[in-house]
Parts: sequence; structure tokens; C-alpha cells
Amino acid sequence: MKELIAYRFTEFIDAPIALVYECLHKDEHVLNWNTMIVEHIYEGQEDEMGAGSRFKSKQRIGKKEYTFETEVLVH
Repeated sequence: MKELIAYRFTEFIDAPIALVYECLHKDEHVLNWNTMIVEHIYEGQEDEMGAGSRFKSKQRIGKKEYTFETEVLVH
């Protein structure tokens, strides 16, 4: 399999921090703005996520779908 390179960006968002957090972390919002993500599969509930939690992220990259084992490092 080819190596996938992660990327990162910084953006200032003029909105209350609680709203920004929700839009970046809750699937109901993320699935609206991140077109690569097909779904997240949690072992428990999405609201139980924290540092050390794991879930599967199904993503569409190009014409292929991949499922990644994901771990939350910092929350």
C-alpha cells in the first residue's frame, strides 16, 4: 500500500469556541464539510470519545474507500 501523507492547517474562525468545537468533532457536522469521510464507527458512543479512545474512520480517497484504525491522542 502507498504511504498516505497527513496534512494540517491553521484557520481563524470567528465564532464561539463551543460551536467551533462541535463543528470540528461531531459527526453530524463533520460529515457535512469533510467530503472524504464516509462514516466513523465507534466502539461505544461518539460522546464518550476522549484521549486514548479508538474508532474506525471510513474515508473515500479518490475512487477508493479505506477504513483506518484511529486513536484520539489529545482531546
